[in-house]
Amino acid sequence: MPKKNALRNSVTFSKKIDTPLIERNFGIEILVDDTAMLPVELHQKFPYLMDMFWKLFVPSLLRKKCDLIIDAYSNVLSPFVDVSYLHSFRHIGILTQENEVKPPFLHPSQMLNLLIQKTLSSDPQRLILANSNFSAQGIRELLGIKPLVIYPPVSTSVFNSFLRISKEKIVITISRFSFEKSLELLPKIAHKIDARFVIIGSVYDQMTLAGYRKMMERIKQYGIEDKVKVFANLPFSEKVALLGRSKVYLHTMKFEDFGISIVEGMAASCIPVVHNSGGPKEYVPEEWLYNDPESASQKVEEALVKWTPEIGNQMSNIAARFSQAMFREKFSTRFKEYLASSYE
Repeated sequence: MPKKNALRNSVTFSKKIDTPLIERNFGIEILVDDTAMLPVELHQKFPYLMDMFWKLFVPSLLRKKCDLIIDAYSNVLSPFVDVSYLHSFRHIGILTQENEVKPPFLHPSQMLNLLIQKTLSSDPQRLILANSNFSAQGIRELLGIKPLVIYPPVSTSVFNSFLRISKEKIVITISRFSFEKSLELLPKIAHKIDARFVIIGSVYDQMTLAGYRKMMERIKQYGIEDKVKVFANLPFSEKVALLGRSKVYLHTMKFEDFGISIVEGMAASCIPVVHNSGGPKEYVPEEWLYNDPESASQKVEEALVKWTPEIGNQMSNIAARFSQAMFREKFSTRFKEYLASSYE
């Protein structure tokens, strides 16, 4: 049974919100009260125009109708926005993997964007939130501010029914087919290990389509078509079922900001094998963090052997810390504090 979420007002381009598609992909039924239809639809071929549209035009349009604006989408600080929930620092500026600002040259548009972000961050009436301590540290180094950390909500309750079922020797990964996700690591690991591997990924543009095709080529090159199954745009219900059957969740991206799919895997009582970096270090047990492809393979093999219902239950208990109820409680507390200070 999909969970219902009320959307009192929404802004879109020239198309209505596809609620059946949202329910299929995310297991959430959206109840829309009102939609503000914009007269023009911007094409993805014009990323800079799209960027300016979301950063400037949409907030200024909403300000005419709203007393307070919360932005949990654009990943930047925008004019007219009161509360910004940032999921990454990468849209604000460029950092190295060690979280230091890259010297010495940035593209002029990047320099301008960073200047705008620094200016907006100095507004004392603005509430800035981050999705992990890792993200907050990156934002702090770029903008010189200290965001409040509230971990994002994860639909952990939908996985509760899988805590008591038997598991299979399956290693599962959920990811976009994007270059930054380091999915090329998967075939290298899969051809060494006696287990089945499942990759669930989203394909929504030319870049992710190219990533999907590249993955299929690599699987063929390693000759592991019989043990690695790849699913593109799998419905949420089928994703949940596959997680429930799997023993290990393998995450290949380095310096992940938080990693909702990791928490989903843990909620389904999978052992998470994750790179020793980024936001996941804040909740994944140290025992299951790897540093290189060799240690990743070792951790996966070890997790397949060590998995028990008791360990699976431990993983699901960790995931429960990021439930939607927990997020609502923490966000509401911070939001009420913000309103109280704003109207003093």
